Amino acid sequence: MKNSRKPKPASSQSPGSIGSLNAKPSGGQAAREHHELPWLSGRVPDGFWDFRENRVRYLDWLADQLGFQEPDDWYRIHRRDFLKNHGGGLFRICYDSSPYTAMLDYRPDYDWKPWLFGGAPTGYWHEVENRRIFMKWLGEQLGYTTPDQWYGVNRMDFFVNGGAGLLNNQYDGQVQKAVREFMPDHPWLEWLFANVPRGFWNNVDNRRRFMQWMGEQLGFQQVEDWYRIRREDFERFGGAGMLVGYFAGSIFKSLVDFRPDFAWDQKTFAQRRRLRQHAGDVVTPSRQPETFVSATPALASTDAATVLINVESTTSGEPNLTP
Repeated sequence: MKNSRKPKPASSQSPGSIGSLNAKPSGGQAAREHHELPWLSGRVPDGFWDFRENRVRYLDWLADQLGFQEPDDWYRIHRRDFLKNHGGGLFRICYDSSPYTAMLDYRPDYDWKPWLFGGAPTGYWHEVENRRIFMKWLGEQLGYTTPDQWYGVNRMDFFVNGGAGLLNNQYDGQVQKAVREFMPDHPWLEWLFANVPRGFWNNVDNRRRFMQWMGEQLGFQQVEDWYRIRREDFERFGGAGMLVGYFAGSIFKSLVDFRPDFAWDQKTFAQRRRLRQHAGDVVTPSRQPETFVSATPALASTDAATVLINVESTTSGEPNLTP
């Protein structure tokens, strides 16, 4: 025989269930719900929210209304969810309109990430330790295991992982500042990031430090070795922005700036360049300087030390960098 039992009408479902909210409760049921769930009355008794058990009871009920089953579901909570579900006063007065503060009260045992609530609480990023916690977590999300992999981090990585406010407000939008504060003891090379800090190449010490480092990567030991330098070398090692932006693309000007004590001969430089061209040694750049600069972190993230030091010589004696 078929089961002839009829489903219970919505009005007989347990108080606080989703079904009971959709149905039109009878007068007696509504009274019971308002007694057991006093926030449904529009105003709770004075001092009601002072007791944590009442706040937890409301949040348990709110989770049912929103379909939240896992702790991480709460990262989707928004101010309007409290307002639509009779919790506006609780949210504003007890939690200072902060979802993160609400969750600390609701589930103090859970490792909440405040930046995943659509923005950290006011003043959160002022604490150095909070910034370090975020950076450590960000590195884990990006799969970074070595310091040099941080050359590959960019603004979008901060934005999609809840760190936009941190980057813009604490670091003036500059990724390098964030990384340097996180690992202050690492010998960072600014030109290996996607972008150098604003005004970086205006400092002569920075320009000479880059040139000195690039010469070491190319195996230059004598000043005269610099006559062999090529535009591609600047592009490969992250100095294209300096060459184009500061020296208007003139390699000769960069050499004079680097070693003003040496009697550079522009004719010699031009002659050696023509010889390389005739020998077929000069390769036409396959990418614009700005494109290369943006690709530099990818170079560094693979294994910067290995790639940059791997300098071999061709039959013509020119350095050939092989990743």
